Amino acid sequence: MLQLSRKNQRGIEYCVVRRDEGWMIERQGQLYGPYSSQHEAVREAVYVANYSIDHGLPAEVVVQKFS
Repeated sequence: MLQLSRKNQRGIEYCVVRRDEGWMIERQGQLYGPYSSQHEAVREAVYVANYSIDHGLPAEVVVQKFS
C-alpha cells in the first residue's frame, strides 16, 4: 500500500500516469507500480485515497488522460 502523499490545497493527491514502464501512481515525485492497466492503477489509487479520507485527511485521485 502507498504511503500518504503531499498535501496540496485540495488535500492529498494521487496521480495515475502513463510511463514507459506502464501505469503508475505518482505522489510527491515518487512513482509506484507499474500496474498492468490504467484500471488497476486507478483502483489502487482510489483505495489509498479512501484510506486517507477514513483517517481524516482530504484526498483526491487525478488520472492522466491517455488516448
